[in-house]
Amino acid sequence: MNGTGNLQPGRCRLALPKDWRPVASPASAAGHMEFSGPAGSSIKFAIGPICPEPTVEEQKHNLERIASKHGHTVLTTGEIEVAGKRHATMTCEVPHVGLLKNYSLIFDGIEYLVTARGDPEICDAIVKTFKTA
Repeated sequence: MNGTGNLQPGRCRLALPKDWRPVASPASAAGHMEFSGPAGSSIKFAIGPICPEPTVEEQKHNLERIASKHGHTVLTTGEIEVAGKRHATMTCEVPHVGLLKNYSLIFDGIEYLVTARGDPEICDAIVKTFKTA
């Protein structure tokens, strides 16, 4: 990981491989960041408050419910450790899009909902570098 991506300047950081770049978009101005990598890979962050904070198991069910509501096929749910804490993940098949992996990172009442497209191992490695200030 060579580059660094900032999410909410001064508050969060993410290490990016050298071939990944931030993407400027209207959503960026609203605090939703996106990064692109090779072969159409991407990682998008939607950031907002979550109260009360769900447990990891509750958040897995929340992710499944939201995916099903939108017609996405849930393939797996799981967990990932980021910044010393367990967080919910979900992999789903989205019509006309393909496979996506979602990560619900929750720190101090803020959810960083990550949607990743591309090699799951590379996306996991990038997400594991996420740090809050």
